[in-house]
Amino acid sequence: MYYYSPKIMILGSALASMAQASVMPLFGWLFSELVFVIMKGPDNPDYVKDRDFWIANFFYMVLGSGVANFFQKFFFTFAGENLTYDVRSLLFRSLIYK
Repeated sequence: MYYYSPKIMILGSALASMAQASVMPLFGWLFSELVFVIMKGPDNPDYVKDRDFWIANFFYMVLGSGVANFFQKFFFTFAGENLTYDVRSLLFRSLIYK
């Protein structure tokens, strides 16, 4: 952790990872709710409204997952590049001055 140059990347990486990790439990819950609505069938008077509601929530979850995945990759890539640069420059500096 000492060689990470922008320390704020740690917070961003952690938040993006938490958001990405919450996708699978949310997916299971939304999918089960949608299956129960579909099991009730079109005979239910609120079928279209309930179906559209759960499908819209499913779509919002997918959009949120895409955004969280983008930021997770961005933060980890940026922090990894900075870490690699710092370690390599320290190694090169120690080789030059020995």
